[in-house]
Amino acid sequence: MTGFFRNSALRIEAAAVLPILDILVGQLNEVSHEVEHSIVEICSHFNGMARQAREVVEHTQLRDEDGTSGAELVQMASEQLTVMLSRLEAAGDFSQRNAQTMSILRHGLDEVFDSLGRIEKISSKARIVALNGQMEAVRAGSSGAAFAEVANQTRELAASVEASSSGIRESVDELGHRIVSMRDELEQHVETETSSLQDVRDAVTHALTQLASTQSRLEKGISYAEQAASSLARDIGQAVVSLQFQDAVCQRIAHVIYGIQAIHQAVSAHVDADATPRVQRRTQELLDGLSSQYTIASERNIHGSCDGAEEDEMAGSVELF
Repeated sequence: MTGFFRNSALRIEAAAVLPILDILVGQLNEVSHEVEHSIVEICSHFNGMARQAREVVEHTQLRDEDGTSGAELVQMASEQLTVMLSRLEAAGDFSQRNAQTMSILRHGLDEVFDSLGRIEKISSKARIVALNGQMEAVRAGSSGAAFAEVANQTRELAASVEASSSGIRESVDELGHRIVSMRDELEQHVETETSSLQDVRDAVTHALTQLASTQSRLEKGISYAEQAASSLARDIGQAVVSLQFQDAVCQRIAHVIYGIQAIHQAVSAHVDADATPRVQRRTQELLDGLSSQYTIASERNIHGSCDGAEEDEMAGSVELF
């Protein structure tokens, strides 16, 4: 036996520690791999979260096949309702103007009736004048023949005027009845339409208010979703940058592994290569002490693969971390 381990007990301890160093190297390698694997999975999940956030924002846009957004659709609906209300109000105004026109026509017919009455009075006076003329012609005898002719023509003219006036009165009276009937129907229609139009106006105004409120909430929701998605993307980017600590951790673990391997190499050069029963017993004692501290299945698996010990079937079934 060579080297500076001249004490037998010290040589046994040194030889017993060498397998422990191998286990520690395995544990550190496993930790390094687990850290790297976990970081890769976390980054993958972060990328999935960012993608889902972008998809949520896209869905909140509520765009149809031609690319029109939900806010634009609400605006279009508001404009259409406004146009419909304007047309209904214009139709109501037109009906009201028609009713007023009918009233004016009826007033004009009343004036026509007054004029016909005056014409009929003139006709009656003309008949009286004709009668007086005939009477004077009879008194005048043969010298009143011309006077009698004028009286006859005056009487005939009065009769013709009376007949024409009577026909005009009948036509105007019929037209007046129709105008009055149309005016009454229009006034009733305007009254009903005005009441209905007010209900429609109230309903459309309420709908426009609701649409405006909905549009405002929709735009705020989309804006909030976009801001949240942008903020999430920034946070994820910062988190990914922060997770780069695993490179430094893996490098430090590699340095520790190198140091342990150097210690193993230095110690193994000064102890016997063949393990004696005392060395094996001491190694097993140290392994048992380490095993009692393990709380993670992967630690026990590496430990078992190094010392060849049998693990209980239930061992490692529960992860504490």
